Amino acid sequence: YKVTDLTSLKQVFAENILPLLQEYFYGDFGKVGLILGDAFVEVRNERQTSFASFDHPDADLLQEKVVYDLKNPNEVGAEGYRAIYR
Repeated sequence: YKVTDLTSLKQVFAENILPLLQEYFYGDFGKVGLILGDAFVEVRNERQTSFASFDHPDADLLQEKVVYDLKNPNEVGAEGYRAIYR
């Protein structure tokens, strides 16, 4: 790949790097965030479960799980890309 500017870098991330990391970490975007930083991953605000009501000792664990979403790599600024290398 020949990356000559920020636009090219964003395209490489969108088409190659992010899909590879998603596959490697089985869609766990929190782990992708550990590699790329918070410029690429955000916490989803809604914490909803779609499970039936049932009294179980581990039920709270499901509701406390933090869910992450990937940001659009085209919306990440140059500083977000630089932060990967620091």
